[in-house]
Amino acid sequence: MTQIPPQNNSLKDNNGHQIDIHDIKLSDKLSNKLSDNGHTGTHQTFNLSTSTLKTKLGKSLLPLPKLIQSKLAGPQRLPSLFLKWFYNVPIQGKQLLALFTSEVISVVGLAGVGAFLIITGGRAQLINQAKSELAVMDIIYNIKINQMGFGFRGQSDNSAIIKAVQTHAQGKPLTPGLFKEVKDILQQEIQTRRIEYATLVGKDRRILVNANSDRTAEFFDPNDLVSQVLENPQQIKTSELVSWSEVAQESPFLPAGIVEQNNLLIRYTVTPVRTTDTGAVLGVLISGDIVNGKLPIVEDTLKSFGGGYSAVYLRQPDGQFLLATALDQGKSTNLAEAQPNVFLRDTPFLNQAVTAQGNPITKRIKIGRQTYTVAAKTLNNFNGKPVALLVRGTSEAQLNFLLTDNLLLQLLVVILALTADILLAILLGRAIA
Repeated sequence: MTQIPPQNNSLKDNNGHQIDIHDIKLSDKLSNKLSDNGHTGTHQTFNLSTSTLKTKLGKSLLPLPKLIQSKLAGPQRLPSLFLKWFYNVPIQGKQLLALFTSEVISVVGLAGVGAFLIITGGRAQLINQAKSELAVMDIIYNIKINQMGFGFRGQSDNSAIIKAVQTHAQGKPLTPGLFKEVKDILQQEIQTRRIEYATLVGKDRRILVNANSDRTAEFFDPNDLVSQVLENPQQIKTSELVSWSEVAQESPFLPAGIVEQNNLLIRYTVTPVRTTDTGAVLGVLISGDIVNGKLPIVEDTLKSFGGGYSAVYLRQPDGQFLLATALDQGKSTNLAEAQPNVFLRDTPFLNQAVTAQGNPITKRIKIGRQTYTVAAKTLNNFNGKPVALLVRGTSEAQLNFLLTDNLLLQLLVVILALTADILLAILLGRAIA
């Protein structure tokens, strides 16, 4: 009689590993359930994997329920640590945190905007101040020309000077007495006004008398200015370049520190001399003040504003810039400690001033050990060509001091506001709790 073996509740796979019937039944039940719910594609996947639920290459796999969960669960992004922490915070804590964050953003944002407006407003004010100081420097520069113009306009009515041009117009030489009288007048002018040129020329542009070394009968028409006055009898006041060879011929007393160079910057006045009876122009008076090496031109600007940087640059015909005179007071409050002849090395800025054609331009530039808001403009000669630049540097020390005070005050207000927010948050937290 054939004996039926007892039913075995376990099966083995091809490798001899035991498979639990309970797990297979559970898989079948889940597969049928998923099929009933419309998940047919998943049903096939489970049926295909029933023989390998418990083993794979001789190693145990995950328990069936965890395996199914891993199949069903899609990829998920774990929340950040902050979000985990925030989710676990009680509702009253979340409210207080939101309140405190909004207050901080409001206070810090308001303080930041205020600081930005203060700084930009201060910078804009400093730019306007630098332009205003440059305008004052321009006035100071032209004061000397105007004084020379007034003085030589008065001398053009001097009887000895009129007599000298009349005598020359008649083709007669000047008498020694008349020559000496006119020369004394011209020498008095250069000594009183501290200028280098005082020259009387006739209608033929020949020197009658000059204040320095005797140049009688030499042709003298600097930059055609004498010709311009003879054609249009009006006084000319202008800044020009004069060659070193011309200055050497005149041989005036020059300020200390002037070295030989191609050109010097000079302020000219050219005044017609008329006869008293007919008013005809018979001669011209020329005065000239060399700018190079003369510190009072820039010193008066520093006195007016209590410091800063002031300079005059001459522009050579080839476009190069040479320093005529300069003073830099730096951080010192004593004008006597100002450094002379401090050169501005930002040549592109000077070129921009030339391009601006007489309109002032500004820029923040470090000169020496101090940062200035610098304004510059050109000085044109009689023909309208730029021959020099006025440069004024306004110190930022006072503005920085005011900005520091304002920003510190704002910082104090921010700290007080944030402290108040923290205390309020603590009190509200206790009240809610």
